[in-house]
Amino acid sequence: MIFLFSLAKPQIGSLDNTFGIVTTNGGMKTCLQDRSNATAIQSDGKIVVAGTSNDKYALIRYNTNGSLDATFGIGGIVATDIGYSINSIAIQSDGKIVAAGQGSPLIRFNTNGSFDATFGNGGTAIIGGDAIANAITIQNDGKIIVVCESQGSTYISLLRFTANGTLDSSFGSNGIATKSGLGGRALAIQSDGKIAVAGFIVKVTSTGGTAYEFALVRYYTNGSLDSTFGTGGIVSSDFGSFAIAEAIAIQSNGKFLLAGEGFVLARYNTNGSLDSTFGNNGIVNTNISDVKKVNSLVIQSDGKIIAGGYSIQGSNFALNLTVVRYKINGSLDSTFGNTGIVSTPVGNHNTDLHSIKSALAIQTDGKIIIAGFSAFNNNYDFALVRYHNDNTLGMNVIGNQNTKINIYPNPTQNQININVPVKSLGSNYSVNDFTGKVVLEGKIDSENTTVELAHLPSGIYFLRVGENLKQTFKVIKE
Repeated sequence: MIFLFSLAKPQIGSLDNTFGIVTTNGGMKTCLQDRSNATAIQSDGKIVVAGTSNDKYALIRYNTNGSLDATFGIGGIVATDIGYSINSIAIQSDGKIVAAGQGSPLIRFNTNGSFDATFGNGGTAIIGGDAIANAITIQNDGKIIVVCESQGSTYISLLRFTANGTLDSSFGSNGIATKSGLGGRALAIQSDGKIAVAGFIVKVTSTGGTAYEFALVRYYTNGSLDSTFGTGGIVSSDFGSFAIAEAIAIQSNGKFLLAGEGFVLARYNTNGSLDSTFGNNGIVNTNISDVKKVNSLVIQSDGKIIAGGYSIQGSNFALNLTVVRYKINGSLDSTFGNTGIVSTPVGNHNTDLHSIKSALAIQTDGKIIIAGFSAFNNNYDFALVRYHNDNTLGMNVIGNQNTKINIYPNPTQNQININVPVKSLGSNYSVNDFTGKVVLEGKIDSENTTVELAHLPSGIYFLRVGENLKQTFKVIKE
């Protein structure tokens, strides 16, 4: 047996060179204006990206190595003129993809990219009016929640659809809850089912002008405002004349993280007050460049916070996809990238950041995906970038990648846990050193098997597991 490996450990936050920077024309071959606004990772690891191509809804699916998935749509791409731009997507437990954006319709796609005729009217459910759908999430019961804001006037709409695409009459007024003076950009569901929406509130200044403030709104499960939260269910924070929250995440302790224009992060307690233990009295301002914006937030399993967005940098005003990692207290995590910040150039000219989006996702191996667009010489394409993260080494499968076997932690100091499906019970495992010599072996007799490695010297090992030991993982013993 011959094992090929590298002892070099990639820097946390560095570009994953096995993936690179992926740019894709969204299907309209003469189109110069493709943009991706949302991304999600399927259970099989494939990456779904959504946005607009030539003013059409566009959906692209990539294989785990960044190549287009030929089994989806036409050559990996779905483009439909039923709407202008997809702003958000969610993947159901059955693999179907729900999408919504500007142009009103809520759409559900089958796993191959075709319209799901069992949903709404031939695959679509009309939101209606001048609403722009900015975010989607799916409840545990399969119901779909969409947050919208109006184009013509300022009000927020929260809609809930049943799993078959009809408005849920038990929510709000015939499925819709509205509130004037607010805009909604992102949403999340608490463990108790309450719905939190992040966005902005519009206020009149002392000089008669208009100012935007961060807004956090909480609803009961029936669509009514939660009167126990903030003032009548609403919390607002003044971080400048144009403070709009574009992203929200809920920590395991129930605290709310919001982020948006200016790469500002704010953390709120469960009652809506700013959390004084985070940053400077609840607020973090990130010094990247003069023009910058967060579009998405992800909380790692260790509590660290990843924010993704754009920044304009340098004398040529270059567009950069930017990822920043923070410690739990809001300080920059210096172990990630360049003192906590990673920027990847994706454009050679200035761009108005107010109207563009990006999206983050974390793979099961911990690697970070950010989707946005590239803008070179006024030619816009979908852009996808992948970065290394703490727990990426050794999680790659050298053998059969379709067998659902997971190992953790990796790297490790004392033991490795093997998680297998029921069908793999009774199979064997072996641990080999870099010469191929078997140093440990045994049988998998439960869905979670622990293998003790404390007695082994530090180094690289290979865990072979499953039927006929077909699947191999590289393991780092520290």
